[in-house]
Amino acid sequence: MNLLLKSERKYFISRFFNTSFCFLIFSICSINSFSQEINSNMGDFFFTKLYSDVNVLIEKHINDIQSVNLASANFGANLAINEKKVDSIGFINTAIGVVEKRRIAKDIGLRFSLGYIDNFTNGLEDQGFFYRRAFQSGLDWNLLKDGLLDSRLKAREYGFKEQLTNLQTKNEGLSNEYEYMSNHIFNVFEAAKRRELLSWQSFSSDYLDISKRMFYKKLMLWDDILQLIAQQTIIDNMVEQLANSQDSTIDSREVLMVDSLPVFKINHEQLLAHYIQKKEVDDSLSLIIQDDYLKSKYRAVKDLSLRPYVRYNYYNYQGVNRVASGNRDFMSAGVQFSMPLPMRIKENKSLRELRMKELDMKNANSGMSEINELKNILNEYELTYHRYIEACFEIQIIKEKIRREQVKLKLNDGDYSPIFIVKQVNEFYNKKQVLTNTKKELYLQLLKIKYSMPNVDLSEFAQQINLEKEVDKNKLYEFSTYLWSSTFADLSNESIVNELKNNKCKKLLLSINQDNVLKMKAFELNKLLAKENIELHMMIANNNYIYADQAANLKESIDYVLEIPGIKGIHLDIEPHTIPELKDDRAKYQDLYVAMLKRVKQQINNRGLKLSISIPVFYEKEKLKKMYALVDKVYIMAYENPSVDYITRKTEEERAIDKSKTIIALRTKDFKNKEGMTQFIQQLTLSLGIDELAIYDFKTWILFK
Repeated sequence: MNLLLKSERKYFISRFFNTSFCFLIFSICSINSFSQEINSNMGDFFFTKLYSDVNVLIEKHINDIQSVNLASANFGANLAINEKKVDSIGFINTAIGVVEKRRIAKDIGLRFSLGYIDNFTNGLEDQGFFYRRAFQSGLDWNLLKDGLLDSRLKAREYGFKEQLTNLQTKNEGLSNEYEYMSNHIFNVFEAAKRRELLSWQSFSSDYLDISKRMFYKKLMLWDDILQLIAQQTIIDNMVEQLANSQDSTIDSREVLMVDSLPVFKINHEQLLAHYIQKKEVDDSLSLIIQDDYLKSKYRAVKDLSLRPYVRYNYYNYQGVNRVASGNRDFMSAGVQFSMPLPMRIKENKSLRELRMKELDMKNANSGMSEINELKNILNEYELTYHRYIEACFEIQIIKEKIRREQVKLKLNDGDYSPIFIVKQVNEFYNKKQVLTNTKKELYLQLLKIKYSMPNVDLSEFAQQINLEKEVDKNKLYEFSTYLWSSTFADLSNESIVNELKNNKCKKLLLSINQDNVLKMKAFELNKLLAKENIELHMMIANNNYIYADQAANLKESIDYVLEIPGIKGIHLDIEPHTIPELKDDRAKYQDLYVAMLKRVKQQINNRGLKLSISIPVFYEKEKLKKMYALVDKVYIMAYENPSVDYITRKTEEERAIDKSKTIIALRTKDFKNKEGMTQFIQQLTLSLGIDELAIYDFKTWILFK
């Protein structure tokens, strides 16, 4: 019994330990599995939270990225300077000159004299009397030296001297104004930099927090964290420094417009040539003025004195031994003349000649010095301009990288990298500081150029650049547009040019319908267009000209517009498919069209003019080949169906014949609004790989909302 119990105890003990061990093993495995599941869930949670935080951070700062304006010509803004009076030596000198000339002119040489004599002892005896007291008063009139003529000559000399001063010291008196303007521009840009730094400071702080979390997950190196800490410290110090030096008088509206301020490319060669030419004219003028001044200064008559006078005399007399006394008065008049001996005429002539040589040498020396200084300033501006262009392109590249990462995130692309996108945003803020600082340098240098040549209109030699067209892939196209005679008659030339320029239109197709008034207006319009590098093509739009018997009338119409000098070409907007008797006979009217083109081509041949046409999308391929061979550009009227697929399909033959000659024409009435049309144009240009479009027509486009 005891033996059985002992063996049973061993059995149960053995079963207990085996069961416990299995349970322990099972528990350990379960715990490991549970731990792995927790870690997996924690990892998923970490990345989900990370992606969410990065996305929030990007969205928070995306407006700063998208709002960067690369000196768009559409804005046309100028830096607004507060209307403050700036003390200037030039203003004071002008006032002094006015008063001084008036003072000199008032001196006519007339002098009033008054005299009194009291003799303490007997004076000269005259017939038993001597004069005890005497009183005299009268008028003296100096006609020559120090008198009437001398005053007139001095007034002329002062005028000549003032003209010389204005020519020779144009920049004097502008230093205070330049200093004020320079400080104001500097402070406006510094305020803009501080505003950008505050955004960067906010981003950098969040970026550092996210980076630390990624470091703990071994997704970033500690070296990267140290760099971000150093960056945050530098940004904080810069914000504090700019806050301490900020000008409280700066208008916040000026700070907000800094991004949109235009940037200008200066034609150095033309500006220097104009300045040298103007300097030569000024030097010649200064020599003429100097000669007149010296002739007046060294006139021999200025050494002569001629002084007529009139006196009232009163004498108190007394007899010898004071026997008798009495008074006596009388009037007297006379004239005095004097002249130096010798007259020094030869010396005056030599002095005049030497002074002329002295001025000529000064002009030559100062001219060379000023030209060299101006060259240095222009070279500095050119270098800064190129640095600005580089910064613009770098920012645009960063923006494109950020855009691509955002697309990856929306598409759940596995290549999406939160580390990469926040690095790009951080780099954007860094480059934005460089861009703003470089633009500040450009404006300060531009101001320096302006005050180096205050009498030169810089707008004639500065071209406002539009970097968006150069770096934005969505805007790599140019516009042409149609302008009909009725609209042309209603609008001013200036408003037309402004609208064309603002919409980046490079070619205007204009109809005037043989109207002499509009013809003269077109002549003036073309002058303005030439300054903006916009081509003017005269449009002929009479459908009947398709017929051979209308050849003389067509020739007359073309000859009429050819009288407008400077036009770049002839455009035929002739649509025979709209003529009832021809619209059902395509072969016939297309043959007539080709024959008409041959006549026009022969008429304008050797005139250096371009020939272009507007045609629908359904002309036959063989006829199209003949048309393309005769013209420089073909405008395809892709109307009624604003679909990229439709236009791509319907213009396939034309683009296959010659893509470089093919221009797609769109009309505004096919779109709901201007924004929708603009977006469609961007899609179409990217899809077809074209860089030129036409809008029908000018009036509806500018009124399009």
